[in-house]
Amino acid sequence: MSRFIDRLLIISGIIGPSSFFLGIIIIPMFLPGYNHQANYISELAAVDSPVALIASILIFFLMGMGMALYGIGLFRLIGVDWSGQIAGILLFSGGILFMLIAFFQCDAGCHNYSQTGYLHEFFSNSSLYIGGSSLLFLTIHSIRNITFPRYWSLITLGVLMNTIFFTAYYLYIETPGMGGMYQRLTIIPPFLYLMLNALYLYKKIIINRSLSPTHTKRSSYLLSISVSLLVIIPLLALTAKQAMH
Repeated sequence: MSRFIDRLLIISGIIGPSSFFLGIIIIPMFLPGYNHQANYISELAAVDSPVALIASILIFFLMGMGMALYGIGLFRLIGVDWSGQIAGILLFSGGILFMLIAFFQCDAGCHNYSQTGYLHEFFSNSSLYIGGSSLLFLTIHSIRNITFPRYWSLITLGVLMNTIFFTAYYLYIETPGMGGMYQRLTIIPPFLYLMLNALYLYKKIIINRSLSPTHTKRSSYLLSISVSLLVIIPLLALTAKQAMH
């Protein structure tokens, strides 16, 4: 049973980004005039979008769920030291926040003026900061050569630097007509890295069995609590959204 759970948690790190990439590639085909360079990803799920529901599910909910479950997996599988544990907690938290974006869409054209729109903006930015911070601790974990080879730290650090650099453009520098491109340059590399990270762990732990998972009683308790939160928080978000209308 424990091995099945490990496999499920690792695969979540592949399924989540796959759903995200499928969504941002396929869904714009049904929106005439949508421009990947100028339009933000959130506009696909905006309140005035005819494909808002499917975009919310594919791009935000499933991606957030995948991040959160993989965060639990990191805590269970590489949590032999503090850096692995913190990386798992941050990724789980970032995944929860990303998942909440699905319940609080941006306003028409993503020009936010309502309470729901402001919450969308808050969850979007928070998930980027918190989830992205896990890259720092994965870099430290790789440097210590515990789970990943040391060269992996260079890949992780490169993705982290890319995320920091383009976050500045995306959030703080005026980029008329280029916002969509800078947003994609900010978040696509970390999501690709997440898939590579999951594939590496799947091969090492599930296929080759060259690394033993670090299961502890504490990680089992945290697994139960985390899965409960993944059920409760969306229900609370749905209730809160209905109360706003």
